[in-house]
Amino acid sequence: PDFAAALKSLDQAAAAKPEAMQTMEISKLRGRALLRLGQSDAALEVWKNLAATHADDEDLNEEIIDLLVDEGQFEAALESAGALVQRSRDPIAKIMRQLRLTDILLLAERRDEALATLDTAFAATGADSWIESDILARLERLFRMGDDVSGLEQHLAALIKSHPQRVTLAWQHTQLLAATGQKDAALQS
Repeated sequence: PDFAAALKSLDQAAAAKPEAMQTMEISKLRGRALLRLGQSDAALEVWKNLAATHADDEDLNEEIIDLLVDEGQFEAALESAGALVQRSRDPIAKIMRQLRLTDILLLAERRDEALATLDTAFAATGADSWIESDILARLERLFRMGDDVSGLEQHLAALIKSHPQRVTLAWQHTQLLAATGQKDAALQS
């Protein structure tokens, strides 16, 4: 593919002053073309300007975050995702965006930050909700990916101290203790 020619065509299209939706699409494509041409700083600038111009369009901002992740621009994606989490007013949307932030942190190999973000999201969820179960499953995957069952047990125990009313959390901890041969500890918990 001739990305230089594509970029020239996109610049001509932008100069024609298209409608807002077309302008957004042109900007997204322009960023991708710049990236393919090895101009990652210019591509990031295009996407940051697009996000800043449409800061109130959360769907567009999420799309830009996905675009950044698809292109392997994890640091820029983390910056944008973190800002979107901070701007989120709806509690469920905020938690879902924290989960997306966790995914990006893991892609960027920032496990400790991902774990802290999951803990923050867990604290904000309701007991026995589907989101609570999702977060607990993500926590388990995070520890099991590193073959750290002991770390998982310790982390769940610490969460129980912070959230003693969480039945699902206590149940998962008990199941883990039993599965790892700690039957006496499982019976006591």
